[in-house]
Amino acid sequence: KTHREEIKNLIKFCDEIEERSDNSQYSKNYAIIRLVSVIEGELKAIVTKLVDDFRIKPSRVVGHKKMEIELDKLEEYGSTDVTKGKIVTVSMTATNIHNVNDYLSGINKLSFFYWFEELANEVIEDFRGWWDLFEQTVHARNDATHNLIDIELSKNDIIEIIKNMQKFAVLTFYFSKVNLYLDKKDLASAEKICKEELGDLKIDKFKEITESHRRKYKLRPKTNF
Repeated sequence: KTHREEIKNLIKFCDEIEERSDNSQYSKNYAIIRLVSVIEGELKAIVTKLVDDFRIKPSRVVGHKKMEIELDKLEEYGSTDVTKGKIVTVSMTATNIHNVNDYLSGINKLSFFYWFEELANEVIEDFRGWWDLFEQTVHARNDATHNLIDIELSKNDIIEIIKNMQKFAVLTFYFSKVNLYLDKKDLASAEKICKEELGDLKIDKFKEITESHRRKYKLRPKTNF
C-alpha cells in the first residue's frame, strides 16, 4: 500500500469509531500511533527520493562528512537496492521534529520550517502552526505508547489531525521539488508542480519567499524554531 492509501484507510477507520463505545478509546489511541508510523515512513521515503532523484550529496543532508550507522539497521535494506537516499535515512529520526528540520534544511539549503510555514500560508488558508501540529501529534503518540496516557480527542479532531499531517508530508515533497528544480534552472518543471499540485502558486512568489529564506540561512544552524 502507498502512504496515501494508508492515510485514506486510517480516516475510514476513524470515521467508523462509535463515540462512547467500549473500544472507542483503544481505537483513538491506535489511530494516533498508526498515523505517526505512517508519516514517519512517508517522510523517510520523501527524503530518499529527493536525495536520489536530485543527486544530493549525503553530507549536505546530514551536516557532516561521516555518519554512524547501527549495524542492525542495515537489515532494513535489501543488499541489491541500497541508494544514497536510503543510507541517509538510516540515521534519520523522522519522529524528532528537530531532526526532520535539520535534514530538510540541508536538502533545501534554508531553515526548513520557517520557509515551509510561509509557503504553506500561500497554499492553505485555513491552517497555521505546522511545527506545533507535528510536535504535539508525536508527543501524543509517545504518551499513548510509553506512558499509557489515553488520547483525549474526538474522532473528528483526530481525522482533522490525520488530514493535516498528510498535507504536511505532501507539501514538504512538492515545495522541496520546486526548490530543487529551480536550483537546476529547470523553470518549466518547477512551474508545472506549482500549477498542478500547489493551487496555482505563482512561481515568482515561491522564488521571492525562498530567496528571502536562503539569505538568512547559515550552514547547519542550530534549530531555534
